[in-house]
Amino acid sequence: MTGTVGFKSSRTDLEFANLKGDLDLDSGDLRASDITGPVRLITRSKDIRLDGVNGDVRVKDENGTVELRMLKIGSVDVDNRKGDVELYLPEKAAFQIDARARNGEVQSDFNELNVSNQNDTGTATGSIGSNGPRISINNEHGTIDIRKGSMTSEMPETPPAPKISKPKIPAPPQPTDN
Repeated sequence: MTGTVGFKSSRTDLEFANLKGDLDLDSGDLRASDITGPVRLITRSKDIRLDGVNGDVRVKDENGTVELRMLKIGSVDVDNRKGDVELYLPEKAAFQIDARARNGEVQSDFNELNVSNQNDTGTATGSIGSNGPRISINNEHGTIDIRKGSMTSEMPETPPAPKISKPKIPAPPQPTDN
């Protein structure tokens, strides 16, 4: 699918520039893979998982988990209530982050970030590299995990199909000269 795409329902407003993968939307989940921004998603009561994201992303959700797996980082803005936020970033990416979890904690695989968890509030601030895009995460009543790794979640390898050999049928008996 190419071109700007929009979808609007009573609970979800979604726009994105390009989708090379899949989009699965049901009453409690929204999942997309290989999606290019700018992505704008406003919804409620949905668990969101965007794999292989390229570019700018703006997500607003409540009563659900938000999981973003960035392939190429653009500007990222996540506002979530009553659910966890998981952000997977390329290990060598440059970015500036300001993440706040009210009534929650923040964890990070990036040791260079200043992470603090005190008085029911977790924060992560700082820069990795130089002149990277800005990442802003605000979460209320949930944790924020900032992880290294951007590839889409690894699916378990499909075992090879069993080899089916054709049964050998014995050759019919040959007539004898008796």
